[in-house]
Amino acid sequence: MGMPVLAGRGIAPGDDTGERLAWVNQTFVRQYLAGREPIGARVAWKPGEAGADDAPRWMRVVGIVADVRGNALRIDEPPVVYAPYVQREANWIRFGTLVARVKGDPDSYRDTLARAVQAGDPALPLGEVASMRDRSDRALARDRFMLQLVALFAGLALLLGAQGVFGVVAFAVEQRRTEIGVRLALGARPAQAMTTLMRSTLTPILIGSALGLLLTVAAGRVLSSLLYAVSATDPVALSAAAVTLISAALLAAWLPARRAQRVDISRTLQR
Repeated sequence: MGMPVLAGRGIAPGDDTGERLAWVNQTFVRQYLAGREPIGARVAWKPGEAGADDAPRWMRVVGIVADVRGNALRIDEPPVVYAPYVQREANWIRFGTLVARVKGDPDSYRDTLARAVQAGDPALPLGEVASMRDRSDRALARDRFMLQLVALFAGLALLLGAQGVFGVVAFAVEQRRTEIGVRLALGARPAQAMTTLMRSTLTPILIGSALGLLLTVAAGRVLSSLLYAVSATDPVALSAAAVTLISAALLAAWLPARRAQRVDISRTLQR
C-alpha cells in the first residue's frame, strides 16, 4: 500500500506462519506504548475479540508504520494494528477487502480480478471492484466541491473589486482633469501625471489589503474547516492572495490613469 515503515521492519515472506506478528501505527504507539520500546512489545486483542476462547491472542510488534487517513481528511486515524490475514480468527469478521497492485490502467483489470475472486470461491459475494483513485475521488468529492465553490466566489469577488477600483480611479481622473491639465501646461510630462495618479491609488489599495489580511486572520477558525494540511494563517497563502489582489487593483487602475496622459490641455484650461 506504500505506507512508510518508520521503525522496525516491513512485511516479509513467512510472516503468515509461525509466531504471531503485528505492525502498529504511530497513534497506537503514542496511546498504548508511550515510554517503552515498541519494537518487540507484545500486544493482544481483548479476550473473546480475536476468537471464541477467552485466552488472549498475543502478537509481537515488529514494525511501526505512519498514520494513514483511511476514512476522511479531517478524522484523525485511530490506533491501528496490522496483522497477517490468517491471524484474524474472530467470528465477527464478515467481510474483507482485497487490494491488488497492477501495471497500467487499473480499470482494465476489473473483470480479471472479479473472475479471479470467483474462481477462488464461487460462493463468495463480490461487493465492488474499484480503483484506489475512484475511492479517493469519492472520499474527497465534498471537499473538492466546497473548495471549487469558494474559488468561484473568490474569483467573482476579485472581478467586482477590480471593477470597483476601475470606477473609482476613473472618477478621480475625471475630477482631477483640470489639475492634470495645469500640470501638463506647466511642463510636467504625461508619465509624471500617470505616476501621480498611480501613487495616489496605491495607498488606499495597500490599506485595504492590510485590513483584508487582518479580517482573514480573524476569520481563520471558519476557514480552517475547509482546509487540510494548510493553516488558515499560512503566510505563503496570505502573501499570494495579497499580491494577487494588489496586482488586480493596479491593473484596474492603470487603464484610467493611462487615459490621463492624453488630456487635452487647451480644452481643460478653458473650463
